[in-house]
Parts: sequence; C-alpha cells; structure tokens
Amino acid sequence: MEGNDRRHHTILTEGKEPVPLQSADSPFYPCPFCSYKTAERHSVINHIKNHATVKHKEFTIARCGLKCRSTTHFHCCYCPATLIRRDQITKHLSSHSVLDNTITGTLQTLVAPQTIKTPQGNLQTPVAPPKVKTPHGNLQTPVAPPEVKTPQGNLQTPVAPPKVKTPQRNLQTPVAPPKHLVPAEVTCKECVEQSVLSDPQLITSKARILTCSGIVEGISTYKKTCPSCGMVYRYQEWQDGIHNFDNHMMLSLHLCLTLRNALQTHTAVSRVIGIIEATEGESFPNKEKVLQAYLSFEALSEHDYTYACVSCGYHPATVVMDLHKKGVFSMPVSEIQNPPQQYDGRVNVKDFWDAVTMEILNPSDGKNPFIVRPSYQNWAPWIGQHTRQSDIVFNTEYAKIHVPDVSTDADERVTEERLADEVLNLKVAEVRALCKQCGLDSKGSKMDLVLRLREKMASRTTYNKVFEKVWGASV
Repeated sequence: MEGNDRRHHTILTEGKEPVPLQSADSPFYPCPFCSYKTAERHSVINHIKNHATVKHKEFTIARCGLKCRSTTHFHCCYCPATLIRRDQITKHLSSHSVLDNTITGTLQTLVAPQTIKTPQGNLQTPVAPPKVKTPHGNLQTPVAPPEVKTPQGNLQTPVAPPKVKTPQRNLQTPVAPPKHLVPAEVTCKECVEQSVLSDPQLITSKARILTCSGIVEGISTYKKTCPSCGMVYRYQEWQDGIHNFDNHMMLSLHLCLTLRNALQTHTAVSRVIGIIEATEGESFPNKEKVLQAYLSFEALSEHDYTYACVSCGYHPATVVMDLHKKGVFSMPVSEIQNPPQQYDGRVNVKDFWDAVTMEILNPSDGKNPFIVRPSYQNWAPWIGQHTRQSDIVFNTEYAKIHVPDVSTDADERVTEERLADEVLNLKVAEVRALCKQCGLDSKGSKMDLVLRLREKMASRTTYNKVFEKVWGASV
C-alpha cells in the first residue's frame, strides 16, 4: 500500500476531510465509514466527527463499521491488516514505523565486488551481506560462502553463523486516550421504532482517567437521550481501552486487569494504588471509590466459573464452604427481620447475585434504588453454576434464630441461689451498703451479710434491690 489510491478510504491524510455524498437514487446521506445514514446532512457530519480515530504521523485512521469484518475495526495504512482494538492498531503501526526507520538508517550501500588479478587468474572478493535492523533485533542475512579457485581445486571458505539477538519488548509510550468520549449508539435500543438519539450533551469537561502510569486530566464526557422513552446513553466503549465508572472517573482496562491479577495473588487494591502513587508522584482519588470503580468493571465482565473437582467433576458429593473474612461486615442481629413463618430456607442464588450486581453497577451519586439489604429470606451463598444442581439453594442461617419462649414471671426470675452467688462477688463495703438499703444489720463478716440477704430475698422488694445492685438494672 504505497500509493494513496490503494489505501482504505477510512485512512485520511493530513488536510483531507470526509464528505458525505447523497446518491441520486436515495434521499439519505450515508456515512462513508459505517452503515449509518440519515436524511439530514448536518446529522451525518456530526456522526462522522464522533467516529473514533487513531492519529499516526500524517494519517488519521477512522474506525470502520463496514462489512470488511463482522465487528468494527481499524485499517492499517501500511499493509492490508485490520485490527479491532485501538491499542492493537497502535502497536501494529509502531512496529511498521520502527522497521521503516531502521531499514532506512542502517542499510549498508551495496558495492560491486572487486576483481583482483593473480597468476592463477582473476579473483572476485565477496561483499559482506547488509545488516538490517528490525523490531526483533539485528538479523544478519546468511549468504553462501564464496568459492575460491586454487591449483588444488575449489575451496569453500567457512562463514560465521548469523548473529541473532533476542526479541526486545516494545517500550514505546501508548497513544493518548481520546479527549472527547461520546456514546457510540445512534438509535434507541429500548424503543420499538428505534428512535434516533439526540445530539451529544456535555456532562463534564473535567473527567479523569486513572492508568498504571498516572492520571489523564481534562477528559470531556457526553451523553445521548432518546426523545421517545427518555433513556439516557452514556459512553462505555471498551475497545478504546477505557472503563467509564460514573462519567467523572474512568479506569484504563490495563489498570483494571492489573487490579484483578493483584487480587488473585492476594494483594489489596489499596496497595496497588499506593505503589502507583509513589512511583508516579500523583494522588489518586479515594481508594474506596477506586475499588467501587473496579468492582463495576468486574460486574460488567463475563466470567467463566468452571470450578470442578479433579475426581468428581462439576458435581462433588460435598462442597466445603470457607469464610472470606474480608467480606464480613458487622451488623446488629436486631436489625434483621425474622423471616415469614412459612419460609423453608429456599432462595434463588442467581436472582440474589444479579441483584448484587445491579447494586454495584448503579452510579455512585444519588440514592441507590437497587440496594440489597441483608435478610434471612434473601441471602444466598455463591456456588458455581456447574457445581449446584439448580438455581435454588438452601439458606440455613434462619434456623439459628433464637426465638424467646413465652414464660411466666417466675420462670424469668433469676434464682435466689444464683443471685446470692453474684452478691459474693461484690466488695464488703458494697454488701454492707446493700444490707442497710434492705433494712438489715450491716455488722459481721461478708458471709454473714450474704446469708441475711438471702433469707430476706424471699421478699419481692428486697429481691429487686439486690438484683438492681448486682446487674445495674431494675426488674
């Protein structure tokens, strides 16, 4: 693809702008980069401006949505390759640039071999092969050893084997993320008539993208609204390598995967953020908010839970449950309502965890309508979809509820013997003061005083005074 005529039309050179052309047999203006078309010329111009692009030297490569591939992609301006993600095309173009620059700068000039006259005849001196630098190291092109004619016959001079350096990792800085993040949706997905969405509306121009190499400031985020049903569409295009949390804070997918791998190796999210802050010298937002942003990324991801026993397969006879201490929270039992009397402990594990996912995905600002409150009848453990027999599992926590029995006043009273034992734990001065309150003689040893109180506790009045002194509450 050396000439402009051989490049794909989504590859624009400097100063060239795409122009929507209306065909003679159609009233619509089609987008030259995808299948979108509309009867209003200004609408398709705005649509073209919102196409994701990659800037490379004098080229601007727009994302192609035509039938070249089954999904949107980018065309290379050097070769016929098509790549789906922005980081893939950027890395691909960088390898082309490195190859072009090194070949041009280090290719040795070829000269004609020299002819030397000897008594035995003319000898041609061989020329060393050119060295070519590539992204994979210096590769020396192997050539056949020259043949030298001698009176004894033709001798082949040995040639040293080519030197090959090991591949080196491309350490180039990745391309800067787009400054304007606009939803890619054009029509409403909820309306039956698929109404055309409104023009992009600015949410903020001060959004931030958190990456493994610091913070990218000054990002503008936009939204689109359906005029029919009022559905709001916000930017969430992962092919750009960005996860949008709340339109004001975003995470790079590289950072999300770094946090995932850190958690899988028992490293807390706060420690990873602390390492980045210390390395880059920047201050990240509240670590709890970063954790919530990461959890929303995981909630939107599709996970393959293929837990299986090596002996029993997906359906082991016994599933051993373990306590995840970091997931435990404190809550008074009195705040948890008792389940209905007809509750049998069955709960739908899929519905419960889908509800938890919705709570995580809800934006952080405002009241969360999807909050899941702890209850006995709506709380389920997690068991893999292949391991459990069905979506219905048993929650036996409700069976541990202590239901107080309806007892008589005599049953609820602490026995006089136990109360007398508790009085023995009091100090002598306290026992003497208690005897005076009950109208008893306060002279004598501690045991004498306790025996007097025990005899007097048959009276309800004395009993209440002793009980109040021992436990600090009246009955």
